[in-house]
Amino acid sequence: LKHNVWRTRPFAASPSRAMTTAADSALAAMPGPPPKGKPFTANPALRMILLQSQMAEAVKGPPSSEVASAAPAARPPMDVLIPEAGSTLPANIPLEEVLPEVSSPDLDDKVAAVAVDLQCQDESDPRVQLRRVAASQQLGGPMEEQLQLVTSTLSSLRAANDNSGVEKSREAEALGGQSSSQQWPSPALALCALGEAHLGVESLKEALAAATEALEIARASSDRSMEAAALYVLVKVHFLGLRSEGALQFAREALETSRELGVTWSEAASLLSIAEARLASAGSTGVAMAAAKAKVEVARDGESRWALLAELLIVVRAVLADEDRRDALQVIRDFLRVVHDLGATWRETTLHDVGRFATQDALEEGSLAVASSMLADIRTAGCDEKAEASALLMVAHARLSSEDLDAAMAGIREASVVFQRLGLREGIGVAWILSTDVHIAQQRPDDALRTASAALKLFRELRHSKGEGLALLRVAFALLAQRQAARGAAVRAAALRALTVARGIADRRCEAFALYALVRVSAEAHMPEQALKLGSEAGRLFCDVEERLGVAALLTALCGAHLELFSAEAAVSAAQDALSTLREVGDRMSRALALQSLAQAHFANDSPDEALQAAAEALEIFRELEDSKSEDATLMTVLKANLAKGSLDAVVQTGERARRRATASGDRHQEAVVLRILAKAYLGKQMSEQALSTAREALQIFKELGDKAGESAMVQMVINAEMADEKIGPSKALETAREAVQRFKDEGDRENEAKALQTVAKTHLAKKEHHRAARVAKDAQSILSKLGDTSGEIAMLQTAVDAHLSRPDREGPEDALQIVLDALSAFRDRDNIQGEARGLQVLAMVYVAKKEPEAAVRVVQDAVPLFRELCDKKGEMELLQSVINGNLVKEGMESSDEALRAVKIALMLCNQSDYKQGQAAMLLTTFKILLAREKPERAMQAADEALKIFKDLGDSHGEAEVVHMTAKAYLAREENKKALQAAQQAVALFRKLGDKKYERAALQTLTATQSARGEHTLAFEACEEALALARGVSDLEGEAKMLQEVCKTHLAKGGREAADSTTRIAKESLALFQKIGDRSGEGAAWHSIARAHIIREEFEEAGRVAKEAHRLGAHVGDLSLQAMALSTLGEACLSQGHNADAISAATEALELARETSQASSETLALQTLIGARLANAEPSEALRVAKEAHQRAKKLNSTRVEASALQAVAKVCIHIRAPSEAEQALTAAQNIYRKLKDKQKEVAVLTTAVEVHLLTGQVEDALRAAKDATSICREVNDKRQEAHVLELTAQIHNECGETKEALDAAKGMVSALQDLGDRTAAAQAQQSIASMYLETGDSNEALKFAKEAVIVFQTAGDQWAEGQAWWTVAKALLQRHNARFEDLQVSPAYLPKEDPREALQAAVKARAIFRQTGDTTMEMEMLNTAANAYLARQEYRDALRMADEALLMARKLKDKQAEASCQLLCAQMYAVQGRWSPAFRAVEASRVLFEELGNDEGRESAENYTGVLRDAAREAGYFEEQERKNRFRPMGSGGPGQRGASGPDSIYNRKAFPWTKPQGAMGA
Repeated sequence: LKHNVWRTRPFAASPSRAMTTAADSALAAMPGPPPKGKPFTANPALRMILLQSQMAEAVKGPPSSEVASAAPAARPPMDVLIPEAGSTLPANIPLEEVLPEVSSPDLDDKVAAVAVDLQCQDESDPRVQLRRVAASQQLGGPMEEQLQLVTSTLSSLRAANDNSGVEKSREAEALGGQSSSQQWPSPALALCALGEAHLGVESLKEALAAATEALEIARASSDRSMEAAALYVLVKVHFLGLRSEGALQFAREALETSRELGVTWSEAASLLSIAEARLASAGSTGVAMAAAKAKVEVARDGESRWALLAELLIVVRAVLADEDRRDALQVIRDFLRVVHDLGATWRETTLHDVGRFATQDALEEGSLAVASSMLADIRTAGCDEKAEASALLMVAHARLSSEDLDAAMAGIREASVVFQRLGLREGIGVAWILSTDVHIAQQRPDDALRTASAALKLFRELRHSKGEGLALLRVAFALLAQRQAARGAAVRAAALRALTVARGIADRRCEAFALYALVRVSAEAHMPEQALKLGSEAGRLFCDVEERLGVAALLTALCGAHLELFSAEAAVSAAQDALSTLREVGDRMSRALALQSLAQAHFANDSPDEALQAAAEALEIFRELEDSKSEDATLMTVLKANLAKGSLDAVVQTGERARRRATASGDRHQEAVVLRILAKAYLGKQMSEQALSTAREALQIFKELGDKAGESAMVQMVINAEMADEKIGPSKALETAREAVQRFKDEGDRENEAKALQTVAKTHLAKKEHHRAARVAKDAQSILSKLGDTSGEIAMLQTAVDAHLSRPDREGPEDALQIVLDALSAFRDRDNIQGEARGLQVLAMVYVAKKEPEAAVRVVQDAVPLFRELCDKKGEMELLQSVINGNLVKEGMESSDEALRAVKIALMLCNQSDYKQGQAAMLLTTFKILLAREKPERAMQAADEALKIFKDLGDSHGEAEVVHMTAKAYLAREENKKALQAAQQAVALFRKLGDKKYERAALQTLTATQSARGEHTLAFEACEEALALARGVSDLEGEAKMLQEVCKTHLAKGGREAADSTTRIAKESLALFQKIGDRSGEGAAWHSIARAHIIREEFEEAGRVAKEAHRLGAHVGDLSLQAMALSTLGEACLSQGHNADAISAATEALELARETSQASSETLALQTLIGARLANAEPSEALRVAKEAHQRAKKLNSTRVEASALQAVAKVCIHIRAPSEAEQALTAAQNIYRKLKDKQKEVAVLTTAVEVHLLTGQVEDALRAAKDATSICREVNDKRQEAHVLELTAQIHNECGETKEALDAAKGMVSALQDLGDRTAAAQAQQSIASMYLETGDSNEALKFAKEAVIVFQTAGDQWAEGQAWWTVAKALLQRHNARFEDLQVSPAYLPKEDPREALQAAVKARAIFRQTGDTTMEMEMLNTAANAYLARQEYRDALRMADEALLMARKLKDKQAEASCQLLCAQMYAVQGRWSPAFRAVEASRVLFEELGNDEGRESAENYTGVLRDAAREAGYFEEQERKNRFRPMGSGGPGQRGASGPDSIYNRKAFPWTKPQGAMGA
């Protein structure tokens, strides 16, 4: 305790913060050798930033109990200063003889008192004040502050302390560090501190006065340790009294270095003893000084400041001798005498060299060569046997550090022989202690304990405190190496005594290792908070003495502690830091144990790949060292990691091997555990028979071993296997569970009877017998309540709650709530605080399940004080982790006020408990809430804060998750550029972590982002990567989801080809979803198929498939899927003209979308509903719905939905011819989208604005809006929308007669569609271009585009479109033929007939296609075209035959309109043949039909053609011939009309005979 006040404050957290530690098991070597590699920084506080981070509170959880319990032993590093015994083991000494404290009943309380004392923060306690002074001195704080604080402390001690206070303080030390506020230290401590403060400003007079008074008080109270401390201050005063300025500089450097290192008086005495020995061996001070100065220059550039301090002290000591400073030399002699009397240093000079070598040089490269060379030189001189024996120990220590254990033991024995012959008992003790280290490294803990006990007895006889402390440590480490559960008390007793001894002689290295031993035993006793409090101080001390191996051993131990306190990330970080050090300076066993810890930490952190990698390396070392127990333990980690990874084949292969090893070694328990894991693997592989047989075998072993806990657990495994076996089924499983209940009941084992009842309850639950499950769990709860088993009672309560929550009816959650409230009432009646706290935890989880987050966090708020009252930090963390996580606010609740209030309270709780992981989770939830409230800037701030916390925690996975969530948020807001950057970063982070599952999810987001950006090729590449990942681990669910993402990409790409691909891939995903039983996934796949049908305009089939998707969504309660399916169903119904059905479906979809807060689904449903209302001639209702949606969105501050509602308003206004209102709504929508930076939606608004401008006749404004929309599309690379806008632009130009501009726009549309890879849509655009070229008379260009379209349609298998293209080809060929006739002005007989022939062939092909597709209208059109082709070839009979065939088809179909047109065509064909009479009859029949149909345009065409026909007949002399014949014809005679001169050039007008008005506009 006296030494403790000189130490700096521990860097551990405050008492209210959770600390962590772990239970290791195996142990190997011993404390010792000094650091190697890079030096620590000058500031001791900065050196331990790394270790401080490992001491932080555990925040993530929880690992499996198997992981926590199987944490590997942290191997203590091999200290120094200590060699071992002679050629044989010393006599066996009973442990109770050398360690009587082992029988003390209050050892646990004493350890707890040490931990509490280390955490003392009472500023009124002088000890705390003195610690602050020591910390300020070591860290170079302001001297004025030090002087003021130490003066105040000294005044308090003078007033409140007397000599009896010193005795009380000594008594506290004897009790292992216990203290109270009344046991204050002696004023001498404050005086020493005051002297140190004055030395800092070189106020030597004041420092001398303070040290002198402290010395007087110490001698008056016979306090030798305080006397040594006061003399140490006096020594430093004399150092600063040197006359030579150069020497004074060395003294100042020495004092500054010792202050930075926090050197204690015993450590200084050891270094001064070395200096005395060096001066004695040098022969003269000049030689010693010169050699030391040379070494100082080297040490300044070296890695160890302790080596520098040693050389500086030699220089200063030599100068004191040169200057004949007798008073100073006398003080040094007095100081060393007191320290020697206390047994704080080695009394033999040569052993100082051993100690320095072990602490400073043993692990350096070439250390063995250096020690061997020293031994050779001593042997050559042949004069000093003690020096030779000490050199032998140095060589042995170097061999021990290099793991040459046999050679090390041989050297120790040789040295022991020398020490025995010389009667140097101190040397023998040192040899025995080093021998203990070798025994531990050889995994011979019994021999180690025997040797350490002998060394302890020897040093106590010698009254040698330093040796006693080191021997006590060896006793503790030998006990730990035995791996026996019952040796905990002995370890505590040895470590507490070592701690007392170390503090009494101010030996920080020994104190650090004593605390480390207490850390180990506290961790094994499952007291992680206590272990971390102790570990905090141990870590600080290890750093002060630059003991890197100590730091590594401590971090390895802390790894398991972090796991026990649910902080897997901290465990990973601790193990990684330990391993980093051990790779530089550690032995193989220590590295293997650190690797084993790292593997378990990675496994607990859900990183099985990293766990397997670390475990594989550990296994290799364990095999080399033939450590079968450690190898078996690591194999268990490999099994669990493979099981978590889903590598079931690897589990089976490794498990069989582990089973054989366990069987061979006779470890039945290990065999049973391996069988349990194998049973799980077989279940995962759906090999139910193997799983059942394996589980039954494990169950039998547990029964034979009498392991009731294992038996109870395996009963559940057997039941699971029976339920998976179709031949056995749930009935047999239930029977097995009941048999287990009865067996435990017959044995009177009420506890396991209750656990078996829980298994029965779970079996009922699996059979969906919820009420029975709850009833049985309630019975088990009652049994455990009578037994006083609160933990078991809570577990049964949780099972009953799960049963009620699983019920499909609405009363289930209410019943769950009621049984928890009843249980809480019972706990309160019994004053069971633990039960009440745990019950509140269950209650909070029920509220979470009921989607009442605010109630849940308020319950947590009530539970936290109860856990603190119980001092159950672990329980408090479990509570926070189980409730305050990403599931607190359920999906769809983000926009509610309750969610916001809940998150605020949760954040407050996390801050109070310093639960960083919870803070990060709530910040992520805040991020979602703010996004739902359309506050993206503040949302991103919350995400940034969460990201910072994850980085501070070293949680790379959490960091990657935040980045991924921001990517999805940007994607949802259609900020695709930012989404792309974030998604790519997330993929890189998850890939770096080796997390395949989350990498696949990030790739899925990347796919969606690239698809939204129109980068479909890159999207498909990302999809392939993700699919490869999923298939690589046989992740059927992941594969199915990625196939769905491929479908979405195809749908976003658009076009018939993409629709076909969507259908094919969706069916693949459907099969996978059906295989794994994912109904929601099935529904999503059906919906993708429905969307593909919509694209192909197969509306009836789309409606049928959408209904199936909706049914599946309703079955699993997936509201989002239902909303999407109903929207698609409404769209399909609307396209079929089923307006009422469309209205019904869209209305329900709109309600569901609003319930789930899905803006995209709500927008789609609103558009469908508005379209259906308009189609149903309900414009007023459509307007009401649109305005209502707008007001609702505005009230909820949902700007995106508000904009879509404004678009709906505009659509209705366009329909009712209210352009000004439509324009106003569109302007407001455009402003919103601009604010949201949503370019794609802005394009949609501009497209609608084009319609508004056309409605008002503002063509220039329409074209300007279309141009702006096109620019934005190109900016965001939206080819599909660009093509749509260009199509609209082409139509406007065409209507305005601006054919060139129309053609340019249409060609741009073709280019955009070809970039998309939508060849079918591009071909349709080419058809339009061909038609425009026909209108301009450019038949060659028309023919080129039409033929290209034919090829595409043939490839795509689109017959109808192919027929249309062939028709265009035919028209282009006929137009080119007619143009030649008009240009050449020659008889048709002299024109080439190739074009008419090709036109006829094209028309025939088209007719065959339309006949096959059943399109009779187009078939008659092809007959018309064929007739014109025959006419161009002057084959009039065939032309008339085609016309007659068309007429017959029209009459057969009873199509009066078509018949009238065909009569007109027949009149033309008759006329060109000069058959005027039938021509007049046909044209008259046509006129009559048109008149009957009320087709004025057709009637006028017939009348006009009658005039044309009369003129042609007159020119041909028809009427004159008829008149002549009639004049000479006998009465009653007559005959058919005669032909006259005629031809197609005189009467044929290809535009005069349209079938319908639109066809007439196209030209026939």
